[in-house]
Amino acid sequence: MTENAADQARDRLDILAGDWDTTIIMLDPDGNEGAVSKAVDRYDWMPGGFFLRHDVDAEMEGQLLQSMEIIALARDGEGYETRSYDPDGTINDFSARLDGRQWRIVGAVQRFAGVFSADGMELSGEWEQKDGETWRRLMRVDLKKRPDTAPRSLGNPARRHNIATDIEPKSS
Repeated sequence: MTENAADQARDRLDILAGDWDTTIIMLDPDGNEGAVSKAVDRYDWMPGGFFLRHDVDAEMEGQLLQSMEIIALARDGEGYETRSYDPDGTINDFSARLDGRQWRIVGAVQRFAGVFSADGMELSGEWEQKDGETWRRLMRVDLKKRPDTAPRSLGNPARRHNIATDIEPKSS
């Protein structure tokens, strides 16, 4: 993958950058809706603009759950690799693809398929979980981006800067 293609692939992730208000609807194996929970998802570029950090603060069934995920370009140049860290000590690895407005994440026992709205301010989709050899619907998620946080990006090299000395890139 050329440097330009890598920068473009990272730039496509800018659609995620910002804070999102999330509604989570649990689904039983037949797809019937269950408990409804709320979360805040925050996506921020890490210094240097090579990794996108995703923090989750959720309240599910009265319990506060926090997790963190790092998203990076896949080593083979095809899509993205992600690693999530859950509050119970679980670490999960996933591969992800962003094709147009479709965002797909696939791991060994969980997968997600979602679609961004035309303006990029909403993402809706479903998580599934593997039960033996069968994939079962797990939850539906609807994310709405807070307009005042979009985008917050260091992804494009032209926008990268030294955050220790400067908040905005200097113009020449």
